[in-house]
Amino acid sequence: MSPLQSNQKFVFISHTNKVPNRTLTIIQHFSAEYSIQLINWQRNAEQKNNFERISNQNILASPGFSGMLRFYIQVIKLLRGVEMKLCYCCNLRLLPLAIFVARWKKAALIYDYLEIPSALVAKRLTEKLPFLSYDKVRVIVERLENLLIKQTDGVLVIDSKNETIINSVRKVQKNSQPIMNYPSKSIVVDIHEVAVYKDKFKGRKLIVYAGSMFAAKGLYKYLELVKLLKEDDPSVLLVLVGLLRFGENDEKIKEYIEEQGLKGHVAFLPWMQYTELLALLKHARLGLALHDPSFFYFQMIGVGNGRKVFTYIMSGVPVLVSLPELGVFVENNRIGFKADYEDVQSIYKAAKKVILDDQLFGTMSQNCLKLFREKCNWENEMSKVELVFTNALQER
Repeated sequence: MSPLQSNQKFVFISHTNKVPNRTLTIIQHFSAEYSIQLINWQRNAEQKNNFERISNQNILASPGFSGMLRFYIQVIKLLRGVEMKLCYCCNLRLLPLAIFVARWKKAALIYDYLEIPSALVAKRLTEKLPFLSYDKVRVIVERLENLLIKQTDGVLVIDSKNETIINSVRKVQKNSQPIMNYPSKSIVVDIHEVAVYKDKFKGRKLIVYAGSMFAAKGLYKYLELVKLLKEDDPSVLLVLVGLLRFGENDEKIKEYIEEQGLKGHVAFLPWMQYTELLALLKHARLGLALHDPSFFYFQMIGVGNGRKVFTYIMSGVPVLVSLPELGVFVENNRIGFKADYEDVQSIYKAAKKVILDDQLFGTMSQNCLKLFREKCNWENEMSKVELVFTNALQER
């Protein structure tokens, strides 16, 4: 009998208001055969969630160490008397808790290596304690992480440059697979929402950025870009979807837009559900995904964890990127352009091609859709996820 049997419980432990899309897709896939319970650490009461349709316990606790301890305690209380087949965790801070729960319940444990925590932890510690060596701290954190990974029954890894992470993880956990963060073909876009955005932005050429907004993610580059593009085509509209982060000030940005004569060419939309974003992107001409290469966190971005690019691609929207690895991927597949992040003229010249050339836009749009349909979709990755889960369950 297959280890994937019905009437068994999978418990997913998460740590953010928005559960990663790939985690949601894994939940959706296994919910056909398993009872699913999501337990989430809600670190900000004001932020919206994206998992309302899943059976969940959303525990509000502060983002610091004391909040983490409170979350640990609440999870243990919640799971008293609960039987489970498998526990899933996607954050290093929650991995000790997941290990305890899995051993307590005699369940299989899957760790989803969504980030590169050793680098992030080492960076934060050495910023607070500058007398420490980043390289030495990172080695210590990696060794600790490896000890924890040894306690798991399977690991999902983000695709990374030169397969560095998967090769390292497999030394301590053989049941590991590199997974690309592609979106799913099963996501259905609401036709009504598509019509709403068509009417709202009728006659405009949209260039869209979706995500956290701050300087290192190109916020001011986009404003400089639309200032140049509107001279070539007055119908151009920059649509920024998401929240301002890292100290960016709403009033100062509005003043900048006013000073630069950009009023009527920039629109801010709040964070929205994924399907609504896809409805908006049906009318986009260009998707923006610029990253400052000198910003620490962006030095770890590769093709596999660059989800934003694939969100644009699945909607048939050509993309503009700045990171080298993403640039090679985008240009080799003829789905967009790479620009020099520090050179506004480089950004402008690349964007201008898609904005002004209808034939080029049409060709690249079709290339995007074909690439998503045939290769860059979650369904192609799911077989590797199933393999890791199946092997882990068989071990138990």
